[in-house]
Amino acid sequence: MEPLNLFQFFLLFVMGQGLFLTLILYAMKKGDRIANRLLAGAVLLMTYYTFSFFLNDTGYKWYTGTLFLSGYSIVPLIPVTFYLYLRRLATGNPLQGLFPHFIPFIVQFLCWLPHNTDGFYGTISLEIIDAYYPYSVVRVGSGVHMLLFIIYGFAISRLDFRTIPLERAGWIKKIRLLYVILTIAFTCGTLLLWTTDLTIARHVFFTFISFFIYLIGYYGYAQSDILFDVARKLRPKYQSSKLTPTRSKGIYMDLLDLMNKEKLYLKANIKLAEVAARLDITPHDLSRAINENYSGSFLDFINKYRVDEAKNILTGSERPKMFAVALDSGFGNKVSFYKNFKKFTGALPSEFVNE
Repeated sequence: MEPLNLFQFFLLFVMGQGLFLTLILYAMKKGDRIANRLLAGAVLLMTYYTFSFFLNDTGYKWYTGTLFLSGYSIVPLIPVTFYLYLRRLATGNPLQGLFPHFIPFIVQFLCWLPHNTDGFYGTISLEIIDAYYPYSVVRVGSGVHMLLFIIYGFAISRLDFRTIPLERAGWIKKIRLLYVILTIAFTCGTLLLWTTDLTIARHVFFTFISFFIYLIGYYGYAQSDILFDVARKLRPKYQSSKLTPTRSKGIYMDLLDLMNKEKLYLKANIKLAEVAARLDITPHDLSRAINENYSGSFLDFINKYRVDEAKNILTGSERPKMFAVALDSGFGNKVSFYKNFKKFTGALPSEFVNE
């Protein structure tokens, strides 16, 4: 066996960081533990995928028993874990309808089982791989992987993040952008390897995977209060409340349903007590449910809906006057309209129209 080159040492370092980040996320007791563990799973899968490539690139694979779970066979799990992570952040429930998402992985694992078990109990050889898996089969499998990345990318784009607190929006935007870039890289790498078996193409792809792991760690450190501690501590005024987390989530979901069906936010002088009465709960419980699940005040919650309504009006075929837009979206005056539009979109209404 030849000594490790610089790129292979780089992969070793990346794998170490990937494992460290996985352990940090998995062991984190604060915040949304399910979301953190799903993200830990995504990082671990990419780390494991890199490890399997490392074995192949160094030649160690041919001298030792291969992995019982090959890096190639776990690829279908990568887009799934990212989707479940973002779905958890968007809806709070990643477990509904879980089994169908794992069918591609199960099928591929069973297909690769002869190769994996043969190497697991002995040593693997090129003859064994060629006997079980002609290149055409590997191409089909890679095509399925590419399709899965695209399908789950579309599914992620369909998730509704409108109720996500503003402080989390930046983190979610980064994760979604990283996933899009990962999908493009995987697609381009697959298409390139279909036409040529250039080693440099594999190295470039796994270099990108490495930086992907680094970026998750970097952004997680930069926004540690969001990634690792998203569950805010209760305000002192709520500590005596008997409202359970499950009931709080239920109230919040009922509130979203009420807003979407009846658009109460269009009423300029809507009050917390009025909305609480419609839900047949106390204003105290409604206020707490909003603070726990939206991480903002009742007024922020209402104004976010109003800004979204204004955006829909502004993107229509007609261009009404701004004062009319303010009134039609539930704001009582232009000052409040401009202030909140800038707060939630980062642009003034006129700038939004001209983008």
